[in-house]
Amino acid sequence: MFLKKTCFTFFTILFVCSFIEVKGQSEPIESDWVREDSLFIESIAKAYKANPNNLEVLLPNRKERREKLGFDYYLINGSNGKGYVSIFYKVVFLKDSLIGYELHPQMPTDKRLIERYLSFYASLFKIDNNLSPEPLLYGVDSLCKPLPEFNGKLPTINAETKFFMCPFSGIRYGIYGGDPNALIHERIYFEKIKKYFTPEICELMMYSKNPATRLYAIEYYYKNPKMFKENQERIDFRIKVIFNELPNVITMYSDVVEHENAKKLVEKFVKEP
Repeated sequence: MFLKKTCFTFFTILFVCSFIEVKGQSEPIESDWVREDSLFIESIAKAYKANPNNLEVLLPNRKERREKLGFDYYLINGSNGKGYVSIFYKVVFLKDSLIGYELHPQMPTDKRLIERYLSFYASLFKIDNNLSPEPLLYGVDSLCKPLPEFNGKLPTINAETKFFMCPFSGIRYGIYGGDPNALIHERIYFEKIKKYFTPEICELMMYSKNPATRLYAIEYYYKNPKMFKENQERIDFRIKVIFNELPNVITMYSDVVEHENAKKLVEKFVKEP
């Protein structure tokens, strides 16, 4: 009896989901929305080709949703759209000068529009083998470089470790988050590349334009004291500068994103196994 009831419930849910999908696909396409999307994507493509630094058509207000990265850098994270889709963006500024950005194009959920929107996006984004537009990155090389106050010799690092210095690799400093609770993206990235850390690379990370990267490097420094018998005084001074420059950083607990004291977070996570 229980098995029959379970099967009935499962097929009922399946039928309802199928009905919703079919109903959604059978609704008339809003041609005005498609036209607005087409013109919007075209305007971004034209602006990018004319001058990649000019994204005013996508980012109308530079003063909203500003996230401080420290050392006069800040990030604006948002989206803009006109009809069926939006383009999600992360834009980094140094004071009022645009330094770089990452654009994530959204695809429509209506399958009848897929081919049409791929043709719209093809003027600006690369289309991968799965027929999906790839994110557009601009200015990444500059954002992966250390802050100007770094005057040491640049160690040799691989591409993954280099990208960890860029704010587009993620700016949250934490361990677990999301729903269901799991390791956050930034922590996974750090755990993956920390095997490449040397004392020189770790110190370089403390001059990153990414505030989370700086804190992961400080955590690594505190957890591996035997590696840093030399230059401890210089590194300790740099750590004080980092905490003073940006006292609060983004972290995550469950599905809640918060700003917390950077120094206290590092001290807390250093104690984690």
